[in-house]
Amino acid sequence: MFSNIIYKIKDAQIAQLGLELYQDIYGQDTIPPITFLIPKDDDRWPIHLWGYPLGIGVQKHIAKHLGTTTATTTSNSKKNKIRR
Repeated sequence: MFSNIIYKIKDAQIAQLGLELYQDIYGQDTIPPITFLIPKDDDRWPIHLWGYPLGIGVQKHIAKHLGTTTATTTSNSKKNKIRR
């Protein structure tokens, strides 16, 4: 059980870091689509994040903070923005 708590904390930290980097690359008001995987062999991303399913990680993180099972997103050209 204790290792499960550590995993959840680590996953949330990875999702937060990934989101910050994603927003640096794609814009501050964007969130990754649910299918977004951090690309491998891309120097803009730390090697330990390569292949991480950032879209899913961010959706879980948002849902936890909103108290819902999924976050509401809408597509706006190539960007996904949180509805406000």
